[in-house]
Amino acid sequence: MSHTIPVDDLSLNQRDWLCEAWYRLPLVLNGTAYLTVDEVLEDFEMPEDERVTEQVNADREWYSEALADYEEERANWEVSYEEDPPTQAEQDLAQGLYAAGYLDDIKLECPINPAALGLGVREYEVRPTLPPGWRIRKALAQRSAEMFGDDQSKESAGCSLAVGVVQGGGRIAHLFYDSVVNSVFGDRSAGKTWLALALAREFIERGEHVVWLNFEAMLGSSLRARLAAMGVEQAKVAAYFHVYDRPDEAPSHTLRVGLVVIDAVDPCLGHNDWNTTNDSSAIDKMAKRYFYPYQETNPKVTGLTIDHIGNNEKTREAGSRRKQHYTQGVKYLVASRTKSRKGTKGYSALILSKDNNGEVPFDDAEDVAYFVLDSTRDAERIDVLISAHAPLKANESVTEQTQRKSARSEALRIIREAGVIDRDDFNAKMVAAGYSLGNVRTQVSALKRDNLISIEDDVVSMVSAD
Repeated sequence: MSHTIPVDDLSLNQRDWLCEAWYRLPLVLNGTAYLTVDEVLEDFEMPEDERVTEQVNADREWYSEALADYEEERANWEVSYEEDPPTQAEQDLAQGLYAAGYLDDIKLECPINPAALGLGVREYEVRPTLPPGWRIRKALAQRSAEMFGDDQSKESAGCSLAVGVVQGGGRIAHLFYDSVVNSVFGDRSAGKTWLALALAREFIERGEHVVWLNFEAMLGSSLRARLAAMGVEQAKVAAYFHVYDRPDEAPSHTLRVGLVVIDAVDPCLGHNDWNTTNDSSAIDKMAKRYFYPYQETNPKVTGLTIDHIGNNEKTREAGSRRKQHYTQGVKYLVASRTKSRKGTKGYSALILSKDNNGEVPFDDAEDVAYFVLDSTRDAERIDVLISAHAPLKANESVTEQTQRKSARSEALRIIREAGVIDRDDFNAKMVAAGYSLGNVRTQVSALKRDNLISIEDDVVSMVSAD
């Protein structure tokens, strides 16, 4: 739409007039339509002032970026409110919480267009928004803790197995829980970082912010390059993927963060001078410092920690027992089955180590899903897939693969139920279940390779994760 400016209104000083012309384009002066400031200056003699143009450009850029940030923050709070609207009881209680200082107004800052204020003037208008139910409940928990001494501050509104899509229509549709911290650990070549990036891609593609707290040697540019190789658009990476190297605390974010990755646990604990072997509270301190702050704006934020295995124990993380047992959500051992190299296809198994919420339909030590890295089509690009089914081996049919997986599950079941079983008795039970001795030997070798079972003096037993 064009704006018509009466000639009588041109009594403004030259700077303000030029500013008005810029912000009102396209406009009509004396019956002539103008689309650009240059067209205006051709018909109206104005002293050239590059500083004015530069300031106008800077004002327009600032306003555009600030308005976009405001709109995104406003939309995030609206989504949070729609997902968890406060009950009438919570609304009634909120009034007392406001008065007592336990609940603060959510005040969003909306930028005011400098065209309405003058060149270089940058101000905001405060616009309040309604609090979602979880924010009121958190304030109630804080008041209860201070008045009565009970600590409800870490209680979650509930989590669900809804993150990390698994392809292939298997027994599980998602790998990780939202609202809590999940864990993966494994050898350095198992693909843990690729797995975390696959999870990050899921959030980025639906427009949710990812915070990657990097305590490893890998550069942020390398992480972004991997996302690009996975097919994520560079603009989306720039907008939603945020890498912070060795931060002393959770980097502040007014925007709604969907995923927080801590890579990796031991370097993070060491950075904070927390004893990684003997301090049983170190892992709790890490969660409190680096994860809980993001629940301030999104109680459904998903956490993922990456950890290494011990030097001697291949089925649990290095360090203290508390670290090994600390799992709010689910924990997987990432075990490489076929190493991935440039121009090849490799994959790793995600083996259930602990499920704190009971929604994963597998037993401990079972393969839950498979993480496939495939660059056979293009060595510079990589297809990343989380699948319910392992890739077929050479010259293997789907039926043979199913039998192989079934034999593995049956072997684990027999050993788990027995606790300790003689090798001959184990073989007899497997043969009775319909498996050949050759298949049995193959499964025993694979389970031993994955450090899930041990064999001593022809006695088979499960490897303890404790």
